[in-house]
Amino acid sequence: MGIVHALPRSGTVEYSVIVSNPEGAQTSNVARLTIMPGSSSLLARFPLDDSRMDTTVMDTRSGILGQFNVSTMVRSTEGVSGRALRFDGVADRVRAIGPGLANGDFSVSVWIKPDSFKQVGIISQGGYCWERGWLLDFGAVGQGALRLETGLGGAPNGYVQTTMNTVIPDGYWHHVGVSVPRGGLSRLYVDGQQKAAGAIGAGDLSNTNLVIGGLHGAVCGGLLPFDGQLDDVQIYGRALTEAEVRFLYHNPGSIVADPVSR
Repeated sequence: MGIVHALPRSGTVEYSVIVSNPEGAQTSNVARLTIMPGSSSLLARFPLDDSRMDTTVMDTRSGILGQFNVSTMVRSTEGVSGRALRFDGVADRVRAIGPGLANGDFSVSVWIKPDSFKQVGIISQGGYCWERGWLLDFGAVGQGALRLETGLGGAPNGYVQTTMNTVIPDGYWHHVGVSVPRGGLSRLYVDGQQKAAGAIGAGDLSNTNLVIGGLHGAVCGGLLPFDGQLDDVQIYGRALTEAEVRFLYHNPGSIVADPVSR
């Protein structure tokens, strides 16, 4: 008969197996089991390092596949954690079904390595001219500036943006995190450091058209395909704390666990 023990929510436990019969007993070597905490607030995650790099990428949270817009051009490359995707800045992008954010808080995390100062979209569930949803772009409000903008379908809903040269094409990976408590003060972080704050309203941002490496809408500036490399796209259904954003920066390839209720 086996013996069942309760496992901790997270951490490392050690165990060994004892096999016995009337002739004696034998104990195995000690083994270690590491338990990683889950995150119910993680709505979507595209690590961009899966094996189907020729035509699709996997949202490991939902199991939904994202489709390359130009499958012969997007390339798998060495990432900050595992593999990443290289975009040509001309037509490359990945289209997928994204989470419906509606009126809720949310956060976005992504690793970027731009190849130029070109104005581009990074991730979006929306487009310019305040298409309903949100977008994260690079270079729209100044060379090397980052911005997360939201729209209500023809009307603005607020934004948070950095100054010029926040990120430059220096050949290094940079982590970008944006935390959006709806109706509160949203914050944009680069490499674990807050670089900007701004107000984003509580309007409905429902738009499930997710684009990685560009914008969704083709109006008011076009699709703006990303020029460079992207890795580990994560979208959360809550506003991450500064400590949680720093955790993602210092631990590439990890996710943020939900707070423990006491």
